[in-house]
Amino acid sequence: MGSLYKQPGSDNYWIRYTRDGKQIRKSTGTSDEGEARLQLRELELLLGQDSQNGRVSKQLARAIQSETIHPIALKTYLEGRRKHVAPKTRALYKSRDNIFVEWLERNCPDVADVSDVHRAMIVRFLEYIREHHTARTRNGYLRRLRSVFNSAVKEGFALDDPTAGLPFLPEEASKRRPFTERELKQLLGVVTGDVRLLSMLGLYAAAMRMHDIVSLTWQNIDLKRDQIRWRMHKRRGKWMEIAIHPALRKELLAVKAAKRKGPVLRSFEGKVSKASEAFRKALVKAELKVDHRTETNERYERRQKERTEVEQQGRKYVSEPPKGRKDELDFHCLRYNFVSILKQQGCPEAIARSIMGHASAEVNAIYTHIDADSERKWIARLPDITQ
Repeated sequence: MGSLYKQPGSDNYWIRYTRDGKQIRKSTGTSDEGEARLQLRELELLLGQDSQNGRVSKQLARAIQSETIHPIALKTYLEGRRKHVAPKTRALYKSRDNIFVEWLERNCPDVADVSDVHRAMIVRFLEYIREHHTARTRNGYLRRLRSVFNSAVKEGFALDDPTAGLPFLPEEASKRRPFTERELKQLLGVVTGDVRLLSMLGLYAAAMRMHDIVSLTWQNIDLKRDQIRWRMHKRRGKWMEIAIHPALRKELLAVKAAKRKGPVLRSFEGKVSKASEAFRKALVKAELKVDHRTETNERYERRQKERTEVEQQGRKYVSEPPKGRKDELDFHCLRYNFVSILKQQGCPEAIARSIMGHASAEVNAIYTHIDADSERKWIARLPDITQ
């Protein structure tokens, strides 16, 4: 039999026991007497207190370990694991957590606590997601679940991580591509007003994403120095600057004459969704995109009807996740054009990264300093599509 004791000057409990005629001492690593006694009990069993076979069974060992597990509802724990992230990421995690919980309620109704989730459930759920989404989305679910259950094990809410060892799938290459010169001319041939200026900013000031562009005010634009300065939304407010291309300058000057202050794209009022929808319609009008809106609306109406019927029967409605659709051309593709043309013109990698605001360990390692004149020179080399 073993015994607990404390060494002088130590807060943690130690275990003293005899094995093969030798006395051995082992630290429990804890000052909690209850936890230390639990370790002692487990050690005694593992040392052969089971007289029938001289070892503890796996089932018994897990039963002993389970005494240290604190039960916590799966929904509660998932909610807690969303509090430390940014709002946009929190919304994504909430959506994925809800789909996971709904799938469990439908297929594994006995699951209540975090410790009730097993590896086979995770495997089946990921197969279900893969049937409806890309490998990239399936991998995103796995990363989220791995983070949750890894923390649950560390915090004493689960014995094992059910996602441990599950592989990530190879991800398909993005379908996005740059616009061709003909396609850009088709687009610019149909857009007017704020949609045209949005397109020009997306093409010639592509370091800005759509959120940055619709948030621009005339205070961000210095037409005397030919420079745009703004806070980068994606990089938590990092200040960025970019030189204004001559073709973009003409567009800005034409608009500036009528708008002296306030937002640059007044009709969008800083709303990304409104700008995105306007650009989508422009692509459809230019015959560069198939309009799936009718199909999408019909699918939405069908699901709402299904939901009403199911809830009237007193059952919970769980919708199937829609298959993702990534089009070849969208607003983000204008960034591809910008970078591609810079590289075709022979722009050095360090300057291209500096212009786009991309993080790069290689560039940071050599402490490259890029001056504004170098950036302006390469931006001015971009061809004028409007001619």
